[in-house]
Amino acid sequence: MAPQRARPLVLSSQVSRDDIDDAMHRFGWRITNIFVGSPTHPGQVVYASADRQSLLYLVEDQRLGVLYFTGTGPTIDTTLAEARDHLPVLSAEDALERARHPQQVADLTEALAVLVLTAQSEPSDEQVEVMLRALSYEDGALRNAALVAATYAAWPSLREPITEMAARDADPTVRANAARVMEAIYPS
Repeated sequence: MAPQRARPLVLSSQVSRDDIDDAMHRFGWRITNIFVGSPTHPGQVVYASADRQSLLYLVEDQRLGVLYFTGTGPTIDTTLAEARDHLPVLSAEDALERARHPQQVADLTEALAVLVLTAQSEPSDEQVEVMLRALSYEDGALRNAALVAATYAAWPSLREPITEMAARDADPTVRANAARVMEAIYPS
């Protein structure tokens, strides 16, 4: 049987490394490995849970601009619950609200990251609606943020709008990015 893999727990942007170190100490998590990130590959700090049965991954995803925990093992749900109780996290509900009324690109980027990272294998109608709306915002920077998030969510319902963006978007940068998403996620 494959090890249980947890859905990501996205940390609030207010969480500091000191906060994470405090949680690590409080719950007896031990660092087992560190992978340095790059603009194309997330950095990770790997912890063993206090019971040594699960691994907790702190992922610093530069593309999405978020920090999140995920993990594997039979006790990962308990370990993530400890993190959730000690550190401020962003829920899918928070993300939906923020995505409905983004104040700036960073708000939308963070909200879409939470949506795609925490989505079930079949996203809700509301999650799809938020992504479709983000792909059609007037601001090209917001559309680009939505395209980045879409690379984490190969939802069939996004194929047609991204195909349309690749062919007809008014912004040449958005058009090129949409074409790259199509090539990587939805090849013909």
